[in-house]
Amino acid sequence: MADIAVIGGGPAGLFAALRAVQRGNRVRILEKMKSPGRKLLLSGSGQCNITHAGEVRDFLSRYGEAGRFLRPALFHLSPRDLLNFFEQRGIGFETEEEGKIFPASRRARDILDVLIRELEASGVELVSGMAVSSIQADRDGFTLMSRGEVIGPVDRVILAAGGASYPSTGSDGSGFALAQQLGHDIVSPRPALTDAVIRDFDMEELAGISLRNCRVLQYRNEQLQARLTGDFLITHTGFSGPVIMDASRNIYPGDVLVPDFGGHGEDTEEIVRRFAEENGKKQIKSLSRILSCPEALLEKLLIRAGIAGEQRLGELSRKMRRLLARIIAETPYLVDRTGGFQRARVTAGGVNRREISPGSMESRIVPGLFFAGELIDIDGDTGGFNLQAAFSTGALAGDSCDQKDQ
Repeated sequence: MADIAVIGGGPAGLFAALRAVQRGNRVRILEKMKSPGRKLLLSGSGQCNITHAGEVRDFLSRYGEAGRFLRPALFHLSPRDLLNFFEQRGIGFETEEEGKIFPASRRARDILDVLIRELEASGVELVSGMAVSSIQADRDGFTLMSRGEVIGPVDRVILAAGGASYPSTGSDGSGFALAQQLGHDIVSPRPALTDAVIRDFDMEELAGISLRNCRVLQYRNEQLQARLTGDFLITHTGFSGPVIMDASRNIYPGDVLVPDFGGHGEDTEEIVRRFAEENGKKQIKSLSRILSCPEALLEKLLIRAGIAGEQRLGELSRKMRRLLARIIAETPYLVDRTGGFQRARVTAGGVNRREISPGSMESRIVPGLFFAGELIDIDGDTGGFNLQAAFSTGALAGDSCDQKDQ
């Protein structure tokens, strides 16, 4: 039996504690906020997009370079395993067309309540309002400090204090400092799953307009960086939606985004020409019928081109068609910045993966120290992949704590 302290009461920490206590260990969770799971309650806009449909092999590419590191954890607690855990405790689930999985109640609170009930029934001690400020390791284990109070020594520590996104929930980056105290390198944290703020943005009146399967080109220093495709959203300050959010970990100030608002790319001019020839008496704004461009957005783009929407299609000159096609499909937008940690759903960066054993989540530097969740340098696409990673790394860390004498 080991005495284990779990730092952080988010999904990774809660699940790690539950798995550790089920193996006969004494476990206590140290949560800095007044109650655990605050960020979990915000997930999926409060509806809790807990995971995604598919097999583990389908998940790996959704974490970028971290996919290989996460492979053992995802096989240790697969998406099906995670759903089974909650289904056995009375939670039903619904799968949306694009693969997102939510509790049937659409209440994140139901997921958190199951975890809290299981922890209480298992004898885990949950200490709220306990902000750990320092941690030391020696031959007797680990000694923690919180507001002058000494905690320990304990045999093992699972550090699951979260990243830096949504700091009001307690995920304020303080866990990185604890990892550094024990000698770990931190890959510079940056916001991920966030929006792109566009410099001199003039489309704020179109906020809320979305496009399905929009193609976006990303440039840096005039070099093509990525060809992106996905659902696209115009905001008051720029662009968002899954296609932007998933790429945001790799979007930087000064990058240029070129969304294809028409859905036809280089063929836009030819599409416009043919439609104009066949419908010469119709108004130009009727182009929205054959383009994936909503009418309000098209009217904005027509204004940029100096073309009246009420003008007849047959009156469009070749020069005007070319200009309009370019504005619809090839207008560059300069990224001023991405949304900060206040708006980011997750954190990119964190504890260097090279310093963590992927088969156990144990530190390669400090025996007996384990990591779980967003604190690690892992971040996935939108759609339930980040919560799955939190639960999977938590399960692996909790199950690994007593595998050997540290």
